[in-house]
Amino acid sequence: MKTKRIIIAVLLAALLTALTGSVASASENGVIRTPTSTGTVWLRSGPGTGYSRLGYTENGDLCTILATRGNWYRVLMKSGRMRGSYGWTYKKYVVNLRDSSKLSGWGTLAQIKTRYESSGVNLRKGPGTKYQSKGLLYRGDILIVLDKYNSKWYEVQVAYSDDYGYVYSTYITNGVEGYARANVNLRRAASTSSAIRLVIPQYATIKVLNVGKNWSRVNYQGYVGYVYNEYISLSS
Repeated sequence: MKTKRIIIAVLLAALLTALTGSVASASENGVIRTPTSTGTVWLRSGPGTGYSRLGYTENGDLCTILATRGNWYRVLMKSGRMRGSYGWTYKKYVVNLRDSSKLSGWGTLAQIKTRYESSGVNLRKGPGTKYQSKGLLYRGDILIVLDKYNSKWYEVQVAYSDDYGYVYSTYITNGVEGYARANVNLRRAASTSSAIRLVIPQYATIKVLNVGKNWSRVNYQGYVGYVYNEYISLSS
C-alpha cells in the first residue's frame, strides 16, 4: 500500500510540473523591466502568446517566480495593478533579484559614495534623470549590481531588500568594505585545492568585490583572491 502511495505522489508531481512548468527555487523574486519606463507587459494565463491576457504589469512591479517553462515564468505579482494575481510572463521582461536573506550568490557589489554624509542619491525607475525617483540612498548603502546601462547608469538591487532601480555612476564605488570573521586563507581561485596567497587575520578589513554561491572575491591590502563566504561579513 505504501509503495502505491509513493507511485501516485510521484505521478501527481510529474503531472503538476507538466501543467505549470519546473518549480523555481525558494525565495526567487523578480521585477518587471519594460523597454521604457511607461511600457507594459501582459500577464497571461499560460506560457505563450496564444494564451489569454489577464492584465498588464508595469515597469518596476515586483513578483515572485514560481515556475519556469521554456522562455516563460509563472509568477505571483507582489505589487502594481496586478498585485495578488498569478500568471505567466516572458522571461526577457523579468530581472531576477538576489535572495537578500543571506550572503550568497549576490554577484558584483558596490556602495553609495557622496561628498557629504547627509547627501542623498536618487534611486530611479530607469537609467536617466527623466525617470521618477523611488527614494533616496545614502553614503555606505550596499548595492548588488545587476547590470550597467552604458557607462553612466547602474541597474541595482539594494542589499538586504528588494528595492530595485538605477543609480548614476558618479555616486557609486566598486566593492564593499567588510572584515574577516576569523583567520582565513586568501586563495588564488575559488577552491580549497587552490594555492594560498596569504592568511588574512581575524577582524582585518577587506574589500568584497563579488559574492558567489560559496566563495567571495576580495581585495586585502592590494592582494586579490577568494575567501569562503562563511568567513566574511560586510561592515555596513
